[in-house]
Amino acid sequence: MTGIQTLIGNYVLKWKLQAKKRSAELMNIKQVGSICLLVDHSFIENHREIDQAREKLSGFVDNVDIIIYSDNKSLPEEYTGSRYNFLINKDLNLFKIPKKEVKGEWRGLGYDVLLVFNPGSQFPLYYLTAELKARLKIGMNELTNPNLIEFNINVKKQSLNHFIDVAISYLNQINKNSAYEHNV
Repeated sequence: MTGIQTLIGNYVLKWKLQAKKRSAELMNIKQVGSICLLVDHSFIENHREIDQAREKLSGFVDNVDIIIYSDNKSLPEEYTGSRYNFLINKDLNLFKIPKKEVKGEWRGLGYDVLLVFNPGSQFPLYYLTAELKARLKIGMNELTNPNLIEFNINVKKQSLNHFIDVAISYLNQINKNSAYEHNV
């Protein structure tokens, strides 16, 4: 992004964050009914890694949506005909904000958990993090704007499946010894 694109994009993102008042709702993985996973494609080795992520998450949660951002002009060939949601450069406006016509059905949904795998600090994924509704937003390492998420996980290995393993492990530990767990 150029300097002016970054400036305007960050202004729009800041305005969105000020308009939304959020409070974290920590929940155990057993309480989670839906997960949305945002993925920076530039850190994905191949499409099987995405399939493994979906399988892993589907083992805990029935409703799993995956949105992949690729900094390309066209969809990577190995994903043609796949069931994932994609954002590519033609789906973004000049300021790297998704165009209204590509916001899709997933924009109106609310999720229990939003997982943000964005090691490349891609602005469109930051924007989607602010835009999507979720009771708990989990990111990896340090995001540029800490107001985007409630729970940051520091992971040394920048691998999608490692991030998911660590996130599930933390979600398993939340409220593990609470009355909720004992009364179930």
